Amino acid sequence: SCIVDGCLKCDASAKTDRCSECQAGYYLKDGMCHFKYAGDWMYYVGGFFAVVGILVLVWVLDMIIRPCTNEQGLTYGLEAREKMKLRMPKDSNGERALWPLTTNLMTRLVAGPGMMLHFNFQAALILWAVLIALIWVCLAQFVDNRLWRLGTRKFGTPRENCILV
Repeated sequence: SCIVDGCLKCDASAKTDRCSECQAGYYLKDGMCHFKYAGDWMYYVGGFFAVVGILVLVWVLDMIIRPCTNEQGLTYGLEAREKMKLRMPKDSNGERALWPLTTNLMTRLVAGPGMMLHFNFQAALILWAVLIALIWVCLAQFVDNRLWRLGTRKFGTPRENCILV
């Protein structure tokens, strides 16, 4: 059987992988199946995103090179930002230092119970993903070594996918 993307029937007379009939949504050209809906519109969409990206880049560069016209407003904004930062309780000198970056937000109540619950949820999600990955590694290593190839071959018909596994 041939492995040609979008192929419905293989060309049995050819010595290489060639197709004689394509699946719906594909057209046949030189024994290969090509996606029917890929065309010039893809270049237009890519060009549109390229133009938008260039405009955003120009806008950001323009903002970077502009001089500061409201120094008082900038100073006020930076002071307000500094006051919003989470700080530790007062120490013996009456100072409130910033929380260190090594603070465990799953066990230490820094910004309320909602923040602690959020970080506990994130940790549970990460542990779940690691557990599923480890189970997959064990299955691939000890049950069937061909599972390592799953997802690395081109998509085809259900029969071709069955052959891959």
